[in-house]
Amino acid sequence: MENNNSGVWNFEKKVIDIIHALRNNKEVIIDLNTEGPCCEDIGIFDILDYICEKNLFSQNSIVIETCNMLEKHDHYNIKKIYDLIDLNEIKKLNIQNNIKNFDSKKFKVFGNFVGRASWVRLWVSSLLWKTHNNNLIKTFHWNNISDFHLTHIDLDNMIRFGASLDEIKIAIDFLSNAPYELDQVNKFPILSDNYSNIIEWYKYFFVDVVCETYFSGNTFFPTEKTWRSIATKTPFIIHGPVDFLRNLRKLGFKTFEKWWSEEYDDYGHEARIEKIIELTDEIAKYSTDELYDMYEDMSEVLEHNCRVFNELSEDDFQRVFK
Repeated sequence: MENNNSGVWNFEKKVIDIIHALRNNKEVIIDLNTEGPCCEDIGIFDILDYICEKNLFSQNSIVIETCNMLEKHDHYNIKKIYDLIDLNEIKKLNIQNNIKNFDSKKFKVFGNFVGRASWVRLWVSSLLWKTHNNNLIKTFHWNNISDFHLTHIDLDNMIRFGASLDEIKIAIDFLSNAPYELDQVNKFPILSDNYSNIIEWYKYFFVDVVCETYFSGNTFFPTEKTWRSIATKTPFIIHGPVDFLRNLRKLGFKTFEKWWSEEYDDYGHEARIEKIIELTDEIAKYSTDELYDMYEDMSEVLEHNCRVFNELSEDDFQRVFK
């Protein structure tokens, strides 16, 4: 069942497929395609409830395979399977020499890398572009002739969730110059052999502003977007669901509350964006020398996180989020 944070793709077809499967099998497995949405948040539970009620199917006959480590339900059988493919791909890379180059003329304060565009990623990326473009290394893959891109940008949601008219204008100005590409990542869709190439750029910025795949509901599903920062010993600010940082810490990672406020982790995506942009404004005030000193002060945390990352296994996820 392919999905994103806005819902299930090909919704009508999936309903028919589920009904057909339930009529012909004692047990049905719904595979969420190695993704980790909150099933309640994107409407999957509502879909299944309605199907079961109208057709007198047993909820206990449905198994949901998900990478959301927080998923739960009283009747549907939840099987949590954390997919380590992205994590293991990054582990294979030789990035020991990916040392921050503060002296480089192309060194910036922020990195922000977006493959598949969405309204919330547009919101974050366009505000970063507006306020910190001279201090930003970025990608944002979008064009106005692709049905795929047009489907997923969904400007209506920016308005519905509180973006101001000025922010909408900034987003449109940002899109008018898209796509934003780097030589190493200049094709779409971005597959594992390509998105890892972004790592070459991590030595040229201080902090990664990560736009995770899922950002609402009760979910914890870290992806390569977070793992790239940790593997390259890069500080991070993460736009994701509430408590994303807290759940990272449960796995043994450390975050950066010593150096800046991480109160954004307490908020849903609308307020979270506002808090993140305020935080980037604060960090942008530091000189390169001050950022270097801060980075040196963070070294124990960054080294610790890299060690935890390299030792992380599926058993750790199952143990912590059982």
